[in-house]
Amino acid sequence: KMIKLKDLEGLYAEMEAIKVDIPRKAQGVSEDSGLQVGATFTIGDRNAFLSQFGGWRKLAVEGVLDMQTEYFTLREYNMLCVPRGERRFPKNTKVEEKLRQQLQDLRDRGYVEFVRRGYYRRTMKLG
Repeated sequence: KMIKLKDLEGLYAEMEAIKVDIPRKAQGVSEDSGLQVGATFTIGDRNAFLSQFGGWRKLAVEGVLDMQTEYFTLREYNMLCVPRGERRFPKNTKVEEKLRQQLQDLRDRGYVEFVRRGYYRRTMKLG
């Protein structure tokens, strides 16, 4: 059955009424702001945690979890993840760019913290 534009427009007010705006994790927040800066959260089951992701995001989260230390560089991340990305997505010719985009997404979601140019901190740990 085809939905008419008029019917969709009638749903607009209802959708606006239930829309929820989820705030992004604040970047560069001062210690006295009341927000917890530098927090780390624990993952109980790696496989269960990873099962909620797919595709490029899953690859990026796996890479961050596999970093040897809590702090890592973009270069270290690429050295680990680019070969994996090339194997999983052989038709993609922009693997490094896609992984950098995913790392930014993980930063926005609070899974990693941007420390300074080219340096990151993992905010998740296996428990």
